[in-house]
Amino acid sequence: MGLARKAGVSRAEVSIVNVISCRPVGDVYPKDHKITEHCVAHHLKPVLDARPWTRIDAIDEHSLRVLTGKVEGIMKWRGSPLPLSGETRPRVIGVLDPLYLMKDSGMIPSFVSDLAKSVRVPEQHYNLQPTMEELDAFHPDILYTDIETNRWTGEITMVGIADRPYHVMVMPFRGPYIGQLKRIFLEANQIVNQNIIAFDLPHLATAGVVIRPDCKIYDIMLLHHLVEPNAPHDLEYIASLCTSMVAWKHTKNQNEAWYNACDVDAVAQIFAVLLPRVKYLKLEQLYSLVQHPLALICKMMHDTGIKVDRSEEHTSEL
Repeated sequence: MGLARKAGVSRAEVSIVNVISCRPVGDVYPKDHKITEHCVAHHLKPVLDARPWTRIDAIDEHSLRVLTGKVEGIMKWRGSPLPLSGETRPRVIGVLDPLYLMKDSGMIPSFVSDLAKSVRVPEQHYNLQPTMEELDAFHPDILYTDIETNRWTGEITMVGIADRPYHVMVMPFRGPYIGQLKRIFLEANQIVNQNIIAFDLPHLATAGVVIRPDCKIYDIMLLHHLVEPNAPHDLEYIASLCTSMVAWKHTKNQNEAWYNACDVDAVAQIFAVLLPRVKYLKLEQLYSLVQHPLALICKMMHDTGIKVDRSEEHTSEL
């Protein structure tokens, strides 16, 4: 319970129940679904029905599958507020098995975060078809943004923008929307994005959307690397630590505009958590004076390549 205490959870507050109440052969989770169904019906469900539990932590993917029906695994859904199968109100949080943390200590922060987070999913005010009037009224000081591109041509297909968490507008990259985006990006004093240095800003600049020379740029991935250097660095994982958003990366082919809005909203919510941590750890200058400039150099090296002199054959003797 040591890690649970870090999340503010005491043993007296917790009721523990197993999906499989008896000890399976070889201490291995049974593959026979009839065994699982029997244990759920006669042992687990009576406990779930006994009280109006407001929160249920599903430890490991077996319990997560039984409780929510999610089959993609605990690494996909851990940290996401989910409803019990047959319900709509979220009250289940998937949590990594403590035994797994013995193999990968870099995931300990996610374990503590998952136990501490709320099961309440924040409201999503996503405008996927903004009008010109709504864009005319948008004058951001700080701009959260993300772009989607055609993977074959590299052309920008849509851009999401926000000036605060939970409120996002997404527009196609064509016609009068491009003029609005040019104005919006020039007005912003700060721009926050994921992978903005290596991907978004170069693509936008190629399309004629530029920022002011004095505009402050924050890259979520670089900030997270400062705070948690040993953790995974992808947007959905970071969002699972810093927000109560439900995993969304699997939805791109279903509704790309909504997917883009989730990306932008995740950036905004994450930034509200990460930047204070960076300042508390006194790492802001390291970001501004080292990490950001170094990222620009790495981008230039990637674009330029490394020249190889093939005029002579170099040999070495062992």
